[in-house]
Parts: sequence; structure tokens; C-alpha cells
Amino acid sequence: MATGPTLWRRKHRVLHHASRLPAFRVLVSAVLLTSAFCLIILPSCTRLQPTTHPKMQPYAMIPEAVKINIQLLRLEHRVRTQGVPLVDTAIAMGISTVDDRIGLEVFVSPLDAKIVRKFQLPGVNVRHVSMQYRRVLLVVNDLALLYSLARIPEVRVISPEYGATTNTGAIGGSNQAQGGALDGC
Repeated sequence: MATGPTLWRRKHRVLHHASRLPAFRVLVSAVLLTSAFCLIILPSCTRLQPTTHPKMQPYAMIPEAVKINIQLLRLEHRVRTQGVPLVDTAIAMGISTVDDRIGLEVFVSPLDAKIVRKFQLPGVNVRHVSMQYRRVLLVVNDLALLYSLARIPEVRVISPEYGATTNTGAIGGSNQAQGGALDGC
């Protein structure tokens, strides 16, 4: 039988833990009630509407439009409503063309051969597939195909093909400062 300081420590430990138990239960109950309130009652009281960028307002009713770059949507709208030539309008907007067609860069997740076959649509020509970057480069001759491409579930973003950026930097000056070290690059 323990006596003296050992008995006092045991009683103290038991009393100490017993006194903390009701506080812990109250804390757990409060957390559970708060969670239930946030998950059940709040969403039914306030229906949060997603906001769209003002530039996207004309396309808000088209579900596929969220995957399509705004420049492409504007180009498609101009060609469809104003009857302007596709290639000339694309060039004026800074969108590259390939053999009188529009070059597109489509980011896909995941990407495999089965998904690449989904891009084999009439009017769509697949030019390059990069499994590493999950990117498909293609050209279309009709911008109405943008919506068909956007309906493919694995498609994340459709944007104009901007091409590779090469030889960036300052023109003039830096070559002279290095004594012509960049000649021949």
C-alpha cells in the first residue's frame, strides 16, 4: 500500500484528469454543433452564386465556354455575328493561323492514346501531342468546333497556339556591352 507522497501523486493525477474530462466533452460538443450548423443550416440560408468575369458575361449560358480562352470566344463571336473572314480577323486579333486555319493548344488531364482519339473530329487536325506536358496542338477550320472540343471531359483549357518563345532578351546594347560575345547566336 502506497503512503506519503506517492499516494498523494496518484490521487492528484486522478483528480486532475477527472476534472479535465467534462471540459473536453464540452469542447467536443461545441465543435460538433458548430460543424453541423456550418454544413447544414448555413448553405440553405445563403445560396452563394459564383461570380463571372465581366468579359465572360455573354458566354455565361454556355457551359463549355469556361474551358475556352476569351480571345477565341471573341473571335468566334465576331465571325459568327459579323460575317467577317476567319483568318483576317484572327490575324488582326493576334491569333496565329496555320494554312488558313486556327492553331489551338489544348491542355488535357489525363492524356493517353485513347483520349487523343477523341480529338479525331471532322474539321480537326491533330498536329502534335505532348504526353509529358499533357498538351495537344491542333488546327481547326471552323470555330464552332471549339464547343465540341470543350465537351471532351478530359479537356481543361483551350487556348490559341502562341508557339514557342525563342531568342528573348534585349535587342542591341547587350551584345555591344559584351564585346560581341553573342555574335552568331
